[in-house]
Amino acid sequence: MTKKTIENKYCSECEHLARFEEVRLIEKVKVKNSMIENEHIYYQCNQCKELFEPFDDPDYNAKLDFEKYKKLNGLLSSKEIKKIRLFYSLSLRQMADLIGISYSTLSEIENGSIQSKLLNNVFLSFKDPFAARNVFKERAAFLSENFDGFLKQIDILCVREEESLSELREEIRNELSELRDQTNDMLARVNLLEYDVSHFSEEMNSDTRNGEIKWKVPITRIMAQL
Repeated sequence: MTKKTIENKYCSECEHLARFEEVRLIEKVKVKNSMIENEHIYYQCNQCKELFEPFDDPDYNAKLDFEKYKKLNGLLSSKEIKKIRLFYSLSLRQMADLIGISYSTLSEIENGSIQSKLLNNVFLSFKDPFAARNVFKERAAFLSENFDGFLKQIDILCVREEESLSELREEIRNELSELRDQTNDMLARVNLLEYDVSHFSEEMNSDTRNGEIKWKVPITRIMAQL
């Protein structure tokens, strides 16, 4: 992999124009109650050898660690949360208003901050349009943003979900009906087999002559039931 370099950038440590070269280090950091191991990116001054966080995104390494923490602890990633919001065509302010948090808090979460498990469950509930509609109903009296577009989209999604569920229910009914038929057929075979075995046993006991068994029920008939 080619390492990136930045030429003629001022170094705040040695106070010179210098060349900075990308350096990758495997490091362990503590995030909340977890130790996270990640590959971090730094830029090293070729004069004083000081390491600097990526200049275009100083929080890059921290975001990597936070995202790994989320994955290890079963939390939605920042991208997944943003995807849920955009799925309903909601702005940051609308989504924040809808779930009862500040605009800045939601912005920070979408940019890498770690959400609580409670808030994570709220985001997860929005994967179901019926649950999203229930959240709106519960929060309706406290909302300040306009949600007309959101409600229209929710109605469309709920109708589609109902249609999908109806099709699924019909498929399940058909499969259960077929399963019942197969079960009844199997029970009929078992009952016939038990009847034949019972009569075979009685006839075998009553028709023993000179130590030899006279077979009155063909064995092939019994085997045919298996």
